[in-house]
Amino acid sequence: MEDKEIKKELHAILNDLYDAKYNRIYSEDLGEKYKNFLEIVKTLSINKGFISYHIPYTFLTDKGIEYVEYMRMSVLKKLFYNFQKWSGAWGIVISIIAAIISIITLV
Repeated sequence: MEDKEIKKELHAILNDLYDAKYNRIYSEDLGEKYKNFLEIVKTLSINKGFISYHIPYTFLTDKGIEYVEYMRMSVLKKLFYNFQKWSGAWGIVISIIAAIISIITLV
């Protein structure tokens, strides 16, 4: 599957999950789509940052996908979302700061 196709499939599944969550729609078909989504995630070894970066307002939790409107999030959730989205960048920044501190302490 191409990257573009995967994202399209993920968006479709997330939209269905979103509708089910907010409109209380329950169907067996939705359960199948959700299983397919989790299989795609496992197959591609997609990390949490990938999900929240490519599909805005989503969290990949132990329970599954959490799809929320950013404006309705609590402040703590917004911080978590932003940290999750940029976790790779934060790792680099922290590494650089640690390197600078260690150089300063050696001198």
